Parts: sequence; C-alpha cells; structure tokens
Amino acid sequence: MKRLKTTVEFLKIAKQRKQLPGAWKRWHWLEELVKGHDLRLGAEIGVKAGRNLFYLLDTCPRLVMYGIDLWEPQPNNPGPQNYVNWHLEKAYDQVLRDSKAYGDRVIIWKGWSHEVASQLDDGIFDFVFIDADHRYEQVKNDILSWKGKVKPKGFLCGHDTHFPGVHSALLELYPDYIEVGTDHCWYVRMPGDESRERAIDSA
Repeated sequence: MKRLKTTVEFLKIAKQRKQLPGAWKRWHWLEELVKGHDLRLGAEIGVKAGRNLFYLLDTCPRLVMYGIDLWEPQPNNPGPQNYVNWHLEKAYDQVLRDSKAYGDRVIIWKGWSHEVASQLDDGIFDFVFIDADHRYEQVKNDILSWKGKVKPKGFLCGHDTHFPGVHSALLELYPDYIEVGTDHCWYVRMPGDESRERAIDSA
C-alpha cells in the first residue's frame, strides 16, 4: 500500500479554501478527482441518503452519476453494520425525490450491487466509488464485480480503509492501492488499453 497522508495538491487546495486537509470529506476529494481528470461518468456503490452523490452532481456540472444501493436493512448481517436502524426506506424515498432535480444526470438503481454490475457493460465508467457493506467478503465481491466496469486508466476507489474488512480486501486484491489522507479514501488507477496504445504507437 502507498499511503499519502497529505499530497501537495490537497495542501494547496486546502490552503486556498482555508481548510485543514483533515477536515476534508470524501466528497471533497472526489470533486477534485473528477475535475482534475475531467471525469464524466461515475458510479457510487452505497448511496444511503445521497450526500456524496448530490454534492458531486452540484459541484461537477458535466458529471453523470449512477447511484446504486440496496436500501434495505439486513438483520442477519453480522456487521460491522446491519443497517437495521438506518431508516433506509425513508432515505431511498428522499433520494428519489432529490434526484428529480438532476434529470438524466443521475440514474438511481436499487438492488444488490453485484447483480446491478452484471447488467452493465464493461469499461463504461470513468470512476467507481465503493462505500457499501464493509465486511471483507462483500468488499472483495464489490471490487471484483465493479473493477471491469471502469474504463482503461479510470479510477476504482472507495471509502473507509480503517475498517478491517475493507483493509483486508484491498491488501489481497490491490496491495499497492493508494490511500489518500482524507476521510480514509483509497483508489487504484486501472491499467491502460494496451492494444489501443500499440495501435497508436504503430500508426
């Protein structure tokens, strides 16, 4: 794992905004990622009430987002969360209402994340942000289900590296993942399209 406590870019932006890097949340980091790489299509796995989702839509006007969540309690889930007292039905209804203001810039999809992924084409997203079930098996399943949906040189990223399940899954699948020193976020840059690059080089 490569750990970036505070990058030069984050320090510079934090100074401009008169904020400490430690006060940044995941939506601030994602905003800079989207704007810095001109990302146009993203997916968030684990939406809840949509705070991160709608922040990105508000601050990145050219961005289109998919919001995927089960929005159901899981009383038999051993944790770290079982979502029983999360008022998820209310959150889902609110997300549907709020999403109307963004028209076709947001697609809300209710269901198990791996089942949703199986219905989408590969290589369509500029980034995927995973912040759903934090158990090791589920984090691993989300990464494996969604990594192929990211474009070459796109970003597979997520939240909560301080949760043991998240950390263990990342170490197994992407031991060189980069941890960004803001709100426990992580990312992996997908490899490029080698066949396309060879064609360009030979042209």
